[in-house]
Amino acid sequence: MHDRSSPGDWIRRAVRPLITPVFVVCAVILSAAAVGLRPGMAALAEHYRKQSIALRRPLQDFDPSRLPSFRASLAEPPVDSSFEEAGTDDYLVIGLEELGARGPDRAAFLFVTYYSDPDDKVPHTPEVCYRQTGVVVESMTTITIDTPDLAPDHPRINARLLILRRTRSQLALIYVFCVNGEFRCERTQVRWMAAWPGDRYVYFSKVEAITYYELGADPTPAIERSKKLLREALTVLVTDHYPDNEAFKRR
Repeated sequence: MHDRSSPGDWIRRAVRPLITPVFVVCAVILSAAAVGLRPGMAALAEHYRKQSIALRRPLQDFDPSRLPSFRASLAEPPVDSSFEEAGTDDYLVIGLEELGARGPDRAAFLFVTYYSDPDDKVPHTPEVCYRQTGVVVESMTTITIDTPDLAPDHPRINARLLILRRTRSQLALIYVFCVNGEFRCERTQVRWMAAWPGDRYVYFSKVEAITYYELGADPTPAIERSKKLLREALTVLVTDHYPDNEAFKRR
């Protein structure tokens, strides 16, 4: 017996089982989700996007007298161009000399930069910048420095030690990054921490302690002087300049 139903009847019979309350509810939910997905994702990204935060106290107001073992000097910084290309207006370059030390090797320098752009990718590291000025990087190692004044949170930190050679002298340079209150010595680590969700604000700062010594001389005294300067400078920066730890947490 032939089925004389029209094509429209076949379509209605095929569709009828699908038009149930459950199907309608699911269709409405999926449609609403599709419409609201993009605005919702945009709102979520905006909510969790980190913001800039200013220093508590400008780096230009850094007080050298707060360093127990050093005093300000008029010595010229070792490489001018690296400071000029820091990529930020928040920076400090200051010549120092160790109290009680004698001779030309007593000179030291502190170079601090501060960044608080959520889109900054940490472009500057000394091993790259100094090479561009003609300085030879003879060695680069990771060292551990005791920082008892930063305890209990940071009784010791890892930092990067560079031995640099110029035409007439050598430099012992030690640097570390402070990123949202934590200390890291690798650029990838800083990028990872800066991008990690949670904190409302983001900042990172690079701190370099630099000491001259004569070509071919034992670098140990210069390294120890740079360690001491970095240790004392970090205490002042954390206490007086960097944002308070609770200030940049998400609220």
